[in-house]
Amino acid sequence: MGSLVLTVGTGSTWAMRASLVLAMSGLEWQEQVFDLEDAKALQRLKRTAPAGLVPWLDDGELRIHDSLAIAEYLHELCPARHLYPVDRAERALARSLCAELHSGFGQIRSRLPFFLGAPTQSEPPVET
Repeated sequence: MGSLVLTVGTGSTWAMRASLVLAMSGLEWQEQVFDLEDAKALQRLKRTAPAGLVPWLDDGELRIHDSLAIAEYLHELCPARHLYPVDRAERALARSLCAELHSGFGQIRSRLPFFLGAPTQSEPPVET
């Protein structure tokens, strides 16, 4: 296994999912962040990943794209962490639910964006 580096973008729920699974894996890893609202950062992202999508996980020379593929890869790397259930039927159900979440809910994701981090603008104080 090489050095794990997760590349993410600000405000990306897919990147957040990959970060959570990596945290659960117990493995050592580093994070590379692209500001998805910055034009220059997006240009660098496009040069690094022509599809312009995050996240991806680099493990040495190996690059794994897509949060669901990253979760599957990490499950295989550290099966003792039980990132997926041990029971085959339960694991199949978990994979089905992950795939449904991963590919569905497009309108919810587009209408309810998610940002985990510091606010970009300060809020005016609330008067009491």
